[in-house]
Amino acid sequence: SDLINRPISQFILSEDYYTYIRHWKILFETGEPQTIELQMLRNDKLMFWARLNSVIAKNGGQPPVCQVTLTDISEPKRLEHALRERIKELNLLFRLADLLAKSDISLNEVLNKIVPLIPQAWQFPGITEACIELEGQIFQTKGFRKTQWMQTSDIVTQGKTAGRITVCCT
Repeated sequence: SDLINRPISQFILSEDYYTYIRHWKILFETGEPQTIELQMLRNDKLMFWARLNSVIAKNGGQPPVCQVTLTDISEPKRLEHALRERIKELNLLFRLADLLAKSDISLNEVLNKIVPLIPQAWQFPGITEACIELEGQIFQTKGFRKTQWMQTSDIVTQGKTAGRITVCCT
């Protein structure tokens, strides 16, 4: 009901507007059905993901009309994002397991190799840095610095705190 007598373009998020315009251009140039996924705003200004399926339909001797089916795909997009994040985390765990399986590599070498891999498992790897402090030694990424956006966890061995891992967004 929010769309009645209002152009759908009013609901398109500004960063997806070019994609929306291109969608229409291709539809009218080719006459072929087109599908896009883009971000839209509800009347209450909440963002949601939508899939637009557009076709040009003959109108019994009248000018052709465009028919659009709009489907809310927010939940599948949310699940897709969550799955991508879990895959990044699992990739880090697999790499760590591979390093630990090598009998000819020291703990220091493992820590030096794993620290640069840690940011890749976070949501924003381009602005993420990591540091491992273990038994007085420090292993950290090149741009590591503590910020207000950080997560820390103690490293506990045999019931005693042996160090700490810190991950920061810069």
